[in-house]
Amino acid sequence: MDEIEFPGWRIKYDRPATVAAYDRISIGGPDACGCAACRNWAAIRREVIPTNFQSLLDQLGIPPDREIEVYHTDDSLQDCIPTALGIISSVTFR
Repeated sequence: MDEIEFPGWRIKYDRPATVAAYDRISIGGPDACGCAACRNWAAIRREVIPTNFQSLLDQLGIPPDREIEVYHTDDSLQDCIPTALGIISSVTFR
């Protein structure tokens, strides 16, 4: 078990176990769905996810293209890319 500090957080993680778990997921939720919102998110995810968060995901062993879910935060702007939010993974707190 490794441990890292991220602003405001202390994270304990098992990178090999995380990599193994994500290896069993062949495609992320947005890519599997294929609706307009999910296609929009998939097209820009690497541009809108902050680089420091992408680095954290890499360190933890979480591929940024394996989101669990994507949803709109504002129904009045259904085709507006910035309103899509990607959920990278679930987190367990102890």
